Amino acid sequence: MPRYRNERWIGFDYLPVQRADAVTTIDTSLQFETRDGDWQVMAYARNLTNEGVESITQTLGLVDNVISTVYEPPRTVGIRVSYHYF
Repeated sequence: MPRYRNERWIGFDYLPVQRADAVTTIDTSLQFETRDGDWQVMAYARNLTNEGVESITQTLGLVDNVISTVYEPPRTVGIRVSYHYF
Protein backbone atom coordinates (compact mmCIF):
# COMPACT_ATOMS: atom_id res chain seq x y z
CA MET A 1 0.00 0.00 0.00
CA PRO A 2 1.63 3.26 -1.07
CA ARG A 3 1.58 6.16 1.35
CA TYR A 4 2.25 9.71 0.21
CA ARG A 5 3.21 12.48 2.60
CA ASN A 6 3.39 16.05 1.32
CA GLU A 7 5.98 18.57 2.49
CA ARG A 8 5.55 19.01 6.22
CA TRP A 9 7.03 20.57 9.32
CA ILE A 10 8.90 18.07 11.48
CA GLY A 11 10.09 20.43 14.19
CA PHE A 12 8.59 22.69 16.79
CA ASP A 13 10.54 25.82 15.89
CA TYR A 14 9.35 26.03 12.24
CA LEU A 15 12.85 26.70 10.96
CA PRO A 16 13.69 25.98 7.29
CA VAL A 17 15.86 23.03 8.33
CA GLN A 18 12.76 21.51 9.98
CA ARG A 19 10.80 21.26 6.73
CA ALA A 20 10.70 17.74 5.26
CA ASP A 21 10.29 17.03 1.55
CA ALA A 22 7.36 15.11 0.12
CA VAL A 23 7.89 11.35 0.19
CA THR A 24 6.13 8.18 -0.94
CA THR A 25 6.72 4.87 0.81
CA ILE A 26 5.30 1.43 0.05
CA ASP A 27 4.31 -1.18 2.64
CA THR A 28 2.93 -4.59 1.75
CA SER A 29 2.00 -7.91 3.31
CA LEU A 30 0.72 -11.30 2.29
CA GLN A 31 -0.99 -13.65 4.74
CA PHE A 32 -1.99 -17.30 4.53
CA GLU A 33 -3.94 -19.27 7.11
CA THR A 34 -5.32 -22.78 7.47
CA ARG A 35 -9.01 -23.40 6.96
CA ASP A 36 -9.58 -23.81 10.69
CA GLY A 37 -7.63 -20.60 11.38
CA ASP A 38 -5.20 -22.23 13.81
CA TRP A 39 -2.05 -21.43 11.80
CA GLN A 40 -1.20 -18.14 10.14
CA VAL A 41 1.89 -17.14 8.17
CA MET A 42 2.43 -13.55 7.07
CA ALA A 43 5.28 -12.10 5.03
CA TYR A 44 5.63 -8.33 5.15
CA ALA A 45 7.79 -5.51 3.84
CA ARG A 46 7.90 -1.93 5.08
CA ASN A 47 9.40 1.02 3.19
CA LEU A 48 10.11 -1.04 0.06
CA THR A 49 11.66 1.94 -1.72
CA ASN A 50 14.13 2.34 1.17
CA GLU A 51 13.47 6.09 1.34
CA GLY A 52 15.17 8.10 4.07
CA VAL A 53 12.07 9.50 5.79
CA GLU A 54 12.73 12.22 8.35
CA SER A 55 10.31 12.03 11.28
CA ILE A 56 11.51 14.84 13.58
CA THR A 57 14.24 17.48 13.60
CA GLN A 58 15.29 19.44 16.65
CA THR A 59 17.73 22.29 17.09
CA LEU A 60 19.66 22.25 20.32
CA GLY A 61 20.43 25.94 20.84
CA LEU A 62 22.21 25.39 24.15
CA VAL A 63 24.76 23.15 22.43
CA ASP A 64 26.14 25.45 19.72
CA ASN A 65 23.02 25.10 17.53
CA VAL A 66 23.40 21.38 16.91
CA ILE A 67 20.71 19.96 14.63
CA SER A 68 19.42 16.46 15.41
CA THR A 69 17.22 14.51 12.98
CA VAL A 70 15.49 11.17 13.61
CA TYR A 71 14.64 8.96 10.63
CA GLU A 72 11.98 6.27 10.25
CA PRO A 73 13.28 2.71 9.82
CA PRO A 74 14.81 1.74 6.46
CA ARG A 75 13.50 -1.14 4.34
CA THR A 76 12.36 -3.88 6.70
CA VAL A 77 11.17 -7.36 5.73
CA GLY A 78 10.04 -10.26 7.86
CA ILE A 79 7.82 -13.25 8.44
CA ARG A 80 5.33 -13.79 11.24
CA VAL A 81 4.07 -17.23 12.15
CA SER A 82 1.28 -17.69 14.68
CA TYR A 83 -0.63 -20.60 16.12
CA HIS A 84 -3.90 -20.32 18.06
CA TYR A 85 -4.15 -23.19 20.51
CA PHE A 86 -7.38 -22.29 22.35
